[in-house]
Amino acid sequence: MVSNDALEVTVKLAANKEIEAQRKLFAELTIAFEPLLKDQVAKGTVYKNFCPMANGSGAYWFSNSENIVNPYMGSAMPSCGEVKETFKVN
Repeated sequence: MVSNDALEVTVKLAANKEIEAQRKLFAELTIAFEPLLKDQVAKGTVYKNFCPMANGSGAYWFSNSENIVNPYMGSAMPSCGEVKETFKVN
């Protein structure tokens, strides 16, 4: 079940203390969480963002704003990325 995948990654993320490992797990969490969001938004808009430099090969994350605040690059490149998809009420 998809929600079990998200839960499993969340537990690993919470237990890990290394920032680089946390960033990789956060990318996995985003992948696991997408089916829970897509076509399920009841109010507002969720933005699926992508940074091509995150984790060395690129990574996605979700946001409630069109403004890019990159969770992967820290203070080095907080605005790196772009909105790739939006999920909203059908």
